[in-house]
Parts: sequence; C-alpha cells; structure tokens
Amino acid sequence: MDSPAAALADPGPGVSFAGGLAEIAEGLDDIFASGVPPANGDSARILIQAFESQARRIDAVAVKLLDAVDQSGTHRLDGHRSAKVMCRHLGRLSEPEATRRQQAAKALKHMPKLKAAFEAGLVSADQVAVLARAFANPRICSKVVEMDAVLTDKALDASVDYRDFDRHVRSWADRVDEDGTIDRFQRSHRNRDARFDQDFDTSWHLSGGCAANDGVEFKQLFDRFVDEQFELDWKEAKARLERDDIAISDLARTPAQRRWDALMEMGRRAAGTLPGTSGSQVVTNIITDLATFERWTAAHARDAGQATAPHWPSAPDTPDDPNRADYRCETLDGQPVDAATAIAAALVGHVRRIVIDERGVVIDQSRKVRLFRGNAALAARISATVCYWPGCWHPVTDCQIDHLLPAADHGGPTDQDNGGPCCGHHNRFQTQGYTVTRLEDGTIAVYRPDGKRIL
Repeated sequence: MDSPAAALADPGPGVSFAGGLAEIAEGLDDIFASGVPPANGDSARILIQAFESQARRIDAVAVKLLDAVDQSGTHRLDGHRSAKVMCRHLGRLSEPEATRRQQAAKALKHMPKLKAAFEAGLVSADQVAVLARAFANPRICSKVVEMDAVLTDKALDASVDYRDFDRHVRSWADRVDEDGTIDRFQRSHRNRDARFDQDFDTSWHLSGGCAANDGVEFKQLFDRFVDEQFELDWKEAKARLERDDIAISDLARTPAQRRWDALMEMGRRAAGTLPGTSGSQVVTNIITDLATFERWTAAHARDAGQATAPHWPSAPDTPDDPNRADYRCETLDGQPVDAATAIAAALVGHVRRIVIDERGVVIDQSRKVRLFRGNAALAARISATVCYWPGCWHPVTDCQIDHLLPAADHGGPTDQDNGGPCCGHHNRFQTQGYTVTRLEDGTIAVYRPDGKRIL
C-alpha cells in the first residue's frame, strides 16, 4: 500500500495545500518508521507538549478546510446539504465531531486572538470547542466576541487545565445569560422524568433525566450505595480466596452489576423507611461566594409571594460581573449548580450552604442536625474540586485530606493552609521523596525527589 506521502506526490489543484500535506505525511512516515523513543519523565513531557502543539495546528487546518468548503459552495456539487455533511461523510466523522468543527469555524471568524492562538498550536481544539459552544448561544455571542482577548488569555494560561477552563467558561456564560440559565433549569425541572420500561424479551430498561440540583443530590446518594457494594465484594473476595492482596479481577461482580445492585438496595431500604421520616442521610454541600449568595437571596426576597414558582425568581436587579474571578456556585466536586435554586434550597434547609469570601475563606456555614462532623476536613476540601496532584481529576469528595507538610516527621500543622485533598494513589507518593507545598497565590505545587516541580 502506498504511503500517504506517495499518494500526494501529484497534488493537482491546490498545490500549496497538497504540498504542505505531503510534507506532513513524510514527517509522519519518518516517525512511524523510527518509532517514538523511550523517555524519562522530562523528555516525555517535552515530547507530549511538542506533539500536541502540532496536532492542534492540524486541527486548526481541519476547521479552516471545512470553512473554505462552506465559503466556496463546492459541497453542493455532490449534493451535500452543507460543508459539515460533506466533511462528515468523506472524513467518516461522528456527528458531534463534524458539529464541533462547524461551530469552531463560525466562532473563529469573529475571534481573531483565539484564531491566531489555535493556528499557532497554543490552544487545543477542546478549548476552542468550549468557546465555540458559548458563541453558538445567540443571547451571548456578542459578549463572547467582546471577551475574545480575555477568554483566549484564560485558555493560554498554563496553570489552567481543560477541566478548569471548561468550568470557568460555563460559569461565565451562565452569569452573562442569567435569564437563559433560569429558563434552562426550569425546562429541565419541568421535564424531569424516570421511566422503567419492559422490552419484548422481558428485560427492563431504566431511563430519565432531571435538573442539575436533583442530579447532584441523587448522584451523591447513588455513589454511596455503589461504594457499599464494592466494599461487600472486596470483603467477600478476601474471605473466599483467604488472602489480603485482592485485585479488581477477583471481585465477584462487574462495576455495571454493582451499580444496578446499588440501585436495588436504595429502593429496598427506601421501602422500609417509616412514614414521616427521611430516608436520606446525605448532606449536599453547595459552596457559593458571598456576592452570589446576597444577590440571589435579595432576588428571592423581592419575588416572595409574587412568583408563581417561588423557587425560580427572575434575575437579580443588579447584574453580576461575569468576569469576577471569585464566582463560585458548585458542589465540592466542582459540579455547577443553578444559583437561583441552590440559594432557595439553602434558605429552606434542603442543603448546607457554605459561603466564602474573595479569598476563599469560609465566612458562613449553615448548621443542620445531620451535619457532616469533619468540619476541618470540609474546610480543606473547599479550596479545590479534585486531587491536588497535577493532572489528577479524582473528585475531592473521594479524596483523603492530606498534610502538605507531614505532621509526623516535620510537625506540619493541622489547619486549612497545610491541608489539601489528595487521592489514595497520590497520597502514598509523599513517602517516596515527593514534597508538596502551598504557594503564595494559594496553588499547591508538587515536587519530585530531585526537586523539580511537576507541571
């Protein structure tokens, strides 16, 4: 079979474009022929970053090509309804991928700084997709264009990974379009549903959907039961095999089977709950900054006794600054929560509110009979949504609270400044010469045994 470089040897029309592709193909042929060399940690980091930079530029070319086809109208020659359909068909792309490229092409026409950064390989296609989705919202597209430089700078910030960037843009977009956010939440809540249907083969399928706040609470309940099923399997495997070194493959049930059994157990226990008592012992922690709490509390007070749906006030009288760096309305794991209903739930006691100031310090915490009693651990979790180890996305609610400066050997204090969430896997690294410290700006830095910081 001919190599891609050989296939492009006779480029025909579009000589410059095809010639560039031929050079890329030759370079890839060289890489495949020579292989990717074994590397230590430093060289692996350099290789990954260097490759991703060029891969991003190729992504940018793919978006540019779709736009060029659209502008020329050549897709009509073969009867394709759009350039997106033509690229999806010929490139054997999924519908989401073709849509991503189309949205990116539309946004980049109006966002020159983002376009330049993308074509230079400095921002990823995933980051562009986040901004393109925001641009696709007709209510805020003009604001997205106005914030081209600011949002692109955020994407370029090496200290902000994709997960945090996505959360930042979604949070910003929700605040710019507060009325639209309320509408979406109302629609999701209005359309909430759970169905249990039987197929012709007698099997059953569970399906449904709900708004953000119900979903957050249900997931916490469900995860607790799933963890319980895992512990049961682990205990059973140790007894059955008569040893302590158990592997996941030794467990009697698959993760899918444990999830279903967890749901069944939830139902059985709920059925045994006496009337007039609550079967839920899970406290939902919603963290919000003071300004957001005050704005939406005032909105609820203003609309009290007037709104037909009191949990959904209209937007506050004073618009929020969507670029506020200290905005926060989310669960401990960083799952965004609708501010209007979150504050309503806090006011009537369905959740525990945790209000923080601009420094991230807890200034108010509601108290309920069923409070989680580890307030010191809770305070340490509030500063992050995932494990502090670079690149680890293990949710904070499943993390241990670790002393950054160990207490046993170095006398590290047990306070919020010296504490941080760390997953079980990475917590063990401190016994292997790795060190962790909190920098002046509040971020946590991790260093290898040789003293080099892990970026």
